[in-house]
Amino acid sequence: MTKIWITTAAMIVCFSACKKENPNSTSIIGRWELKNHNIISNGQLAYNFNYQDGNSYIYHFGSDKTCMLYNSEDSIYAHGSYSLDSNRLLIHLIIDQSNLETVGTSNCVISSTTLTLSFSGNDMAGEYTETFIYNRLSYR
Repeated sequence: MTKIWITTAAMIVCFSACKKENPNSTSIIGRWELKNHNIISNGQLAYNFNYQDGNSYIYHFGSDKTCMLYNSEDSIYAHGSYSLDSNRLLIHLIIDQSNLETVGTSNCVISSTTLTLSFSGNDMAGEYTETFIYNRLSYR
């Protein structure tokens, strides 16, 4: 009986000590690493690149609506702000080394593990859709 009580108490302590991630798993807040970039042009796959872990860009979206873009050396490449309205993400960045400013709006789909940003347009070849797929690294 004593062994059962000690085992039960130990399990309760272990499970209660586990840190839980953000309960809102579909929040954009956190760090996201680029895993895939592809372009569909006129219905055909025109470009597809899969990135290896640690060898791509990382977005860090803060709860205060700020964002940072890091390069593969974990140096800040750009900083700025974002706004998310339903499934549309607006990002306003200043690229640090050149002091250039960029603003873009993407369609946005967020799951607990994946952030997908895409936008469509037209160029000389016709219609295209560009997609960036990020994996979640953290909820903070």
